Amino acid sequence: MKLKALFAILILTVMIFSGCSDQTDIEAPDGMKLFSNEHTDYTAFVPVSWMVDMSTGTLSAYVSSADASNVSITAQALEAPTALDDYWKGYEEDFKATFDDMEYVGEAPTTTTLSGEPANKYVYTATVTGTQYKFMQVVCIREMTVYVITYTSTPDAYDGNMED
Repeated sequence: MKLKALFAILILTVMIFSGCSDQTDIEAPDGMKLFSNEHTDYTAFVPVSWMVDMSTGTLSAYVSSADASNVSITAQALEAPTALDDYWKGYEEDFKATFDDMEYVGEAPTTTTLSGEPANKYVYTATVTGTQYKFMQVVCIREMTVYVITYTSTPDAYDGNMED
């Protein structure tokens, strides 16, 4: 299963805020595996062939050592109530300060939802350590926590991973 189906599943399921930390009873859809743990308040899945990395504070999964296309999910508590657009403006400023060639692909943002919560989707390119990447980020704020789902790939691999 390629990233199009993966991202659809993430978009549909990542924000199923379970309110409980026991994820041992969760059954993954066919061809998928759990991509969250007892420390998260959401449930997400990735294809079983993907490599999952939970060794840092960010949950991430990547296609393979030959194709570093990856998905990551971060959740961060907000210090004060923040509007979605205001959060992105600060994030974008920090990102552009590091990657000065950031350029949006198409209209940004595209409005969407995650489990009924308002969210924005941004697609853009930027160069990281000499390599051009294409990013898709879906950002949602729920109960003073911002959730960011990021898909990163080289432009050549980006669309191929989006196909079924």
